[in-house]
Amino acid sequence: MKRRLLLVSNSTLHGGGYLDHCQQQITEFFGKDVRRVLFVPYALHDRDAYTKTARNKFQTLGYEVDSLHEAEDPVRAVRKAEGIFIGGGNTFRLLKSLYDSKVVMEIRKRVMEDGVPYMGSSAGTNVATISISTTNDMPIVYPPTFAAIGLVPFNINPHYLDHDSSSRHMGPSVLSPSTSTLITWTTTPAAATWGRPENRGSRSTTKKQTLQVCWV
Repeated sequence: MKRRLLLVSNSTLHGGGYLDHCQQQITEFFGKDVRRVLFVPYALHDRDAYTKTARNKFQTLGYEVDSLHEAEDPVRAVRKAEGIFIGGGNTFRLLKSLYDSKVVMEIRKRVMEDGVPYMGSSAGTNVATISISTTNDMPIVYPPTFAAIGLVPFNINPHYLDHDSSSRHMGPSVLSPSTSTLITWTTTPAAATWGRPENRGSRSTTKKQTLQVCWV
């Protein structure tokens, strides 16, 4: 079964509204076969307000939104989902909540085996990878493990920025030679990290597997 992933670096660009910068990619990605999208608001503290923001946006695109935090049985909600969108926020809070809800493996199964389209933004992109080890977020809570959903066999840093030679920042960054700016999928994917510049688009395919990954 072909995996279908839309992985977005951020939800909002300066001067624009929520998901405005990638709404065309969203409609192309989910298409007409998906009518309802299961939204996962776990990365933010105020899940009700976050869900309202996502629901309002997706309704303008022609999709209804069900929120995982509103479901009586989160696992059953994932099993019924036509499409899944995990929003951004704090990656540690998000992954812990996914494990607390016992949906990590269920989401993986739906995407990997059933072909359910998966969209992630920022933290939602981080948890689609092998682990959250490349997140820039502060560990405000601790998940039981850093191992993530594993929809792609590499890690991603969704907030990579081009080097600024005029910067006086003296601390470590994701741009340092020790982490590399970009390492593509190799024969040892567990060691691979994909650092993708923000707000740039690309689609990636491999000879062995086809991944519809659009970076926006």
